[in-house]
Amino acid sequence: MRPVNRRSALIGGATLALAGRAFAQQGLSQAPANRPPKDFDPYLGDYEHLQAVGKDFYGVFSANNTPKKANFPSGIVYQRNVNWDTNTLLDVDNVTPVAISIDPFFFKVAG
Repeated sequence: MRPVNRRSALIGGATLALAGRAFAQQGLSQAPANRPPKDFDPYLGDYEHLQAVGKDFYGVFSANNTPKKANFPSGIVYQRNVNWDTNTLLDVDNVTPVAISIDPFFFKVAG
């Protein structure tokens, strides 16, 4: 079995230390890097941002949206229908499977 290439999104360490606070590094996403297949550039889109508001940090990043909790080590809440038992995205009828894609994900790190 070949290893799966994964694209990781991390926050912490030097990035947040620049704002005068030290935070431990946290993994936000460790989703497969080869799914869905690349059809155009930029593959992950251009959704990437980090904003400090007071002592808190807010951000957005893009990643494969396979609903598998192991892909999101810091936790995840989807605003769409999912079946966590089968790792399947579902349409609005909550029955029809939907193909995986690249989605923007929002996060907050409280200071």
